[in-house]
Amino acid sequence: MRRVRKPLVSVITPAYNAAQFIAETIASVRTQSHDHWEMLITDDGSSDATVEIVERIAVEDPRVKLLRLARHTGLAAKARNHSMQMASGDYLAFLDADDVWEPRKLEQQAAYLESHPEVDAVCSWYYVFGDPARVQRYREMMWRFETTEVTVDQILMQSLFTSTVMMRARCCEELGGMDESPALSSGQDYEYFVRLVTRYRVHRLCEELSGYRLAPAGGSLSTKGQRLERRRQREEAILEALAGKQVLTPALLRRRRAIMHYNLARDCLFELDQPYRGFLWRAVRTWAAPPKAYVMFLLSFLPARQLRCVLTKLLALRQSRLFTGRSEIE
Repeated sequence: MRRVRKPLVSVITPAYNAAQFIAETIASVRTQSHDHWEMLITDDGSSDATVEIVERIAVEDPRVKLLRLARHTGLAAKARNHSMQMASGDYLAFLDADDVWEPRKLEQQAAYLESHPEVDAVCSWYYVFGDPARVQRYREMMWRFETTEVTVDQILMQSLFTSTVMMRARCCEELGGMDESPALSSGQDYEYFVRLVTRYRVHRLCEELSGYRLAPAGGSLSTKGQRLERRRQREEAILEALAGKQVLTPALLRRRRAIMHYNLARDCLFELDQPYRGFLWRAVRTWAAPPKAYVMFLLSFLPARQLRCVLTKLLALRQSRLFTGRSEIE
């Protein structure tokens, strides 16, 4: 009987000081039921044992390949682009250095693309694990889309997680690499996948095939506030980049800005115990915010502690109808 050739999948992994988790991440690839893959790990100048760990595993399994940037850049986009340039696969699958895959992730996604030639890329649901406090916090705000087609509106709500994505190699050739602008240092994957979804047909497998690790947040309220401000600046940079590339229409950009302000209001309320109404008002006055922003606005006369309790119960009630177990973060 003639053996059917499995498509080669190039796993794209950027790494920086990932010694604590990189072995577990690689193990989740080595145990895949689809065994025709190469894992291209580009190290961005790690100062811990990341390189030594990858080198040791690469001796055991030559499918694991260590690539290195000349110096530390702090840009995951540059590391990912370097791996993508060296990739030989029919498909590219993205996996961050602290995340994991379920054993049949590559098999199921490769099979889907093989049987659906009209589809250019595929993602999946994912689950969160790691720090118990953060996992609980994220689970209270989780959301999943149960449709196969990934729409622009869904990705504006950040429904596509990097370590779930597999795409045809030709998409990378046509799109080019990820944006290496320092302003997008922590948002280049999101900006890239917005471009992917607006140009290509992307489907979703409604199974949890990837795990997203949540490390302890740590830090004082002032530190968290600084982190929130950096995130706001990052979101603004992403919007500016998308507007400059004319990827999204003005209406879609307005919707993304509304979602950004709602997310900031939500985090001020739930994580930082800081004033949130300014961000919330900026979201709702666009008339483009998600429905829950208007629910939060209508209930914002409540004291913060009571509002958190009510919103959490409302979300839990809705989620009880949508999923059991692990889910996808909005």
